[in-house]
Amino acid sequence: MASQRVRARFEHGVFKPLEAVDLIERQEVTLAIQAETFDGVGPAEFVPNPNWGKQADGQDLIELLYEARRLGSREPPTP
Repeated sequence: MASQRVRARFEHGVFKPLEAVDLIERQEVTLAIQAETFDGVGPAEFVPNPNWGKQADGQDLIELLYEARRLGSREPPTP
């Protein structure tokens, strides 16, 4: 069996290769894991959205939905 060395990132419980791999879909492999230290800088750094945690008013959302449905049901204007 041929072997290859591939760098990968572990995200949401899944190893994601950082380069192309020569495997067929659903092929089973054996991983030898050597963790590298993470300094918290780079694309893996998590930056939260400042708007998270703000609650939307449910009634406003319902009214927006009804307005969108009402506008979408109109006949297109005649040119």
